[in-house]
Amino acid sequence: LDVDLLREKLSVIKGQDDIMDDIVKYVKRHDSDLYPKQKPTVMLFAGPSGVGKSEVAKIIANVLTGTKPIILNMTEYNTSAEVNRIIGAPAGYVGSDSHTELPFDCLSSNPYQVILLDEFEKCHEVVRGLFMSAFEEGIIKTNRGTDIDFSKCLIIATTNASHTDKTTAGIGFCANNKKRDQKTEIKELSKTIKTELLNRFTTRIVFNSIDKSVYREILQNTYHKDADRIRTEQPRYKNKLPADIPDADLDKMVEETYIESFGARPANNAIQNYIEELLL
Repeated sequence: LDVDLLREKLSVIKGQDDIMDDIVKYVKRHDSDLYPKQKPTVMLFAGPSGVGKSEVAKIIANVLTGTKPIILNMTEYNTSAEVNRIIGAPAGYVGSDSHTELPFDCLSSNPYQVILLDEFEKCHEVVRGLFMSAFEEGIIKTNRGTDIDFSKCLIIATTNASHTDKTTAGIGFCANNKKRDQKTEIKELSKTIKTELLNRFTTRIVFNSIDKSVYREILQNTYHKDADRIRTEQPRYKNKLPADIPDADLDKMVEETYIESFGARPANNAIQNYIEELLL
């Protein structure tokens, strides 16, 4: 593991500086050979939407493996029958004789993978139970008579449980925005995910909300990235894009596009609109 490279790539994630050391520490532990791996390293990234949870998982995969993670959108596994999309259909059922590739078939040839289970709280309880077996035993048995070995994997599950309810404070935070202790975090998460399953995670990382000051920084950084690309790809616009967004324009953009529950998600569209209005 190139720790310096990991830290450098993670630095693009704004508003989460206080948790990055913990993330790097657990990735280093996963990559070490101090103990034989009989089950996967399993991390839970909890926090509001749009704060960088999935992006951090993708960065970790890129640095660890040089590729994208295996991504499962867990909203697509919201019925008990969807478990068959992971382990294959039972004998005698439609699709049982299918040779369609299952999402984790690639682990047989390359077991050192990063797996992203996005919006984990939205999958069915039966699907969660299947993954609890993977977390605890390191293996899932398929209906095709094979074992899926997860023992060498780093599995990252994300959740925004409790953050969709505007009447409650977010996971990890009290009303005054001070972090809760670990027991309170687990209590909030256990309203959606069983404590038995939560205890199977190697570590739980709570991401911060994106406030207006952080969102402002994200807007400016997004502008720099997009403007640099346009100057390189289309030199005719090189002198038409200012080095920075003027403060007055930036303040206006924050007021018009910042939505607390959306985190950084509106930033890309806001910057695209701003640049197009400047140039077109």
